[in-house]
Amino acid sequence: MGIPLVLSDIGDAAIIAQEEACYLCNDFNETSDNEIINSAVKSASEVDANQIRDIAIRYFNIDTGVSLYHKAYLDLSSSN
Repeated sequence: MGIPLVLSDIGDAAIIAQEEACYLCNDFNETSDNEIINSAVKSASEVDANQIRDIAIRYFNIDTGVSLYHKAYLDLSSSN
């Protein structure tokens, strides 16, 4: 059993929220919060902890981030 991710609609959260184990909170009101909590609780038994880990690695891997920033800086410096 894994713990579903509940994200605020900030930055790249909408991309991550496309994953099966993720929920995006667009509105901050009691009705919206309850809907997201109910959905997350219902799916918690179906979510594999390894699935959550794989999502985190795919989106937040430090090596990937460093490589992407390095490429961006190289592209910027070569365009001048």
